[in-house]
Amino acid sequence: MPDRLLSLGGGDSNDLNWLESDVNLYESSGETGMYATWSHRWGETQLLLLLEANLVDFRARIPWCTLPRTFQHAVNFARRLRIPYLWIDGLCIIQDSTEDWMKQSMEMASIYEHSFITLAARAAKNSDEGCFNSYPKDHQGILDLVRSANQNAIAFVRGASQHPMPSEHLPLLTRRWVFQERLLSPRLLHFAHVDLIYECNWGTECYCKKQQGATIRSVRSHPPKLQHANALGIELFKGVGGHLDAYTERWCAMIEEYSALQLTYASDRLPAIAGLARQMARYMPGARYISGMWTERLVMYLSWRRRTNPPTTNGPRF
Repeated sequence: MPDRLLSLGGGDSNDLNWLESDVNLYESSGETGMYATWSHRWGETQLLLLLEANLVDFRARIPWCTLPRTFQHAVNFARRLRIPYLWIDGLCIIQDSTEDWMKQSMEMASIYEHSFITLAARAAKNSDEGCFNSYPKDHQGILDLVRSANQNAIAFVRGASQHPMPSEHLPLLTRRWVFQERLLSPRLLHFAHVDLIYECNWGTECYCKKQQGATIRSVRSHPPKLQHANALGIELFKGVGGHLDAYTERWCAMIEEYSALQLTYASDRLPAIAGLARQMARYMPGARYISGMWTERLVMYLSWRRRTNPPTTNGPRF
C-alpha cells in the first residue's frame, strides 16, 4: 500500500451517518491491502491540503465538513464499495515538503497501478464542484405499466442522449498527470456529467449502454487506455510481442497524445510520464530511458520539425 492513505473506517453502507463521517490519515508500514485511488482536477485552488503543520491533526481526524465536495463524494462512494482506504494526492502527499513530493511522485505510478479501482471525477473542473450530478429533468419521465388487469407499476425512463460532450474532452481528461493515471490503473469508474463509465484493460461500458463492449477489432476507435494497453505489457492485441520497434512506435504515439494535454507546472513534464516509462521498460530488456526518450531510437526521436512556422514580423529586432 502507499505510505499514506485516508482510512475510511468500517460501517453500514446503508447508514448515511457513516457514509458522511470523519476520516483520518493512515500511515502504512509496507503492508498490503485493498485501496482505491482518486483522480481529479484541482482547479485554481485546492481547498484542503496535507501540510507539515497539520500532519499530526490529520492522523487523528479530518472532519467531514472540511473536505471539499468532490472529496466527500469520493469517500462516500468508496465506502459504498466497502473499500477501507482511499488515496488522494493532495491529502496523502505533504504539499509543502519538496522531499516528500519527490519521493511520492516517484511512487505515484505504482500507487495507481496497484489500486483496486480508480474513481475519476471526469466532469468536475475543481475539487469543490462534486461529481454526483443530478440527472437532467428533460432526460427522465414516468411511464405507467400495466402488469395485470388490476395492477399498475411505475418505471423510471432514461433519455437516449447521455453524452452531450465528446468524452475525451471533459475537464479531467485534458490533464497530463491524469493520462498516466488512466493508463496504469487496472480499472476506473468515471463520473461523467450524467453517467457512470467503467473502463478497464479489456473494454469500456457506460451505465446508459451507449458506450460498451469495445473490442480489439476497432482499436482506432478505442480510448487511449485500450489503444496503448499492449505497449504497457497487457497482451490484448497480438502481433506486437517484444519487438523494440513496436514498443518505441507506441511510445511515440503516447508522447504525441501526452504532449497535447495540459500541465500546471512545467517541472512536472517528465515526472508525469515517468511511471509509463518504467512500465514499458519491464518489457524492453536492455533499453535505456533518458528524459522522455529511449536511447536505442534517439536518432529517430530527434528527427522532428515544426508542422507550421511561427508568425513573422517586419518590426525591428533589438
